[in-house]
Amino acid sequence: MVFVSATTGSSFLSYPLKQDIERFISRIPTWTATQRTSSPTSKNYCGKTVSQMSYNIDSIDYIRGKLYMSRAARRSAEAAFDLPEICFLNESDGDVCFDGDAIDKLWWSGAGSGHAFKTLKQVLAQTTGNADLLLTWEGGDSHTGLRVVEGVVTEHEVGFCLL
Repeated sequence: MVFVSATTGSSFLSYPLKQDIERFISRIPTWTATQRTSSPTSKNYCGKTVSQMSYNIDSIDYIRGKLYMSRAARRSAEAAFDLPEICFLNESDGDVCFDGDAIDKLWWSGAGSGHAFKTLKQVLAQTTGNADLLLTWEGGDSHTGLRVVEGVVTEHEVGFCLL
């Protein structure tokens, strides 16, 4: 069996022993939406240091329900948290995301939106109302569901089906 190193391009021979294959497979990182959005970390694979890259949020859509946030809570959250490039709390973005206290558009995208996933959950914990939200990750290849019930935020897997 021949393996080619992604970092050096050189090849090396390996005998297909079960334990070698299992050890090789165990070193392959598995990613979940939560891991992709965490702060970058460095890991050591075969003597090489590899860093995880940021994985940003493209959009957040309401599936059902509506969330509300007072103007005072918005200002407090905007001052307290490190927010992504495009955020529904930034009233200076040109488009109004609020109708009174109702959050009409849940913008959370652009640079830093993936790293700020935990911050998003903290901001949503300051809202009132109930909503199921669909987060679409960069490239549309992954989705996360968030359920917000009177400030309690839980993360859910997302499945798609035709009805």
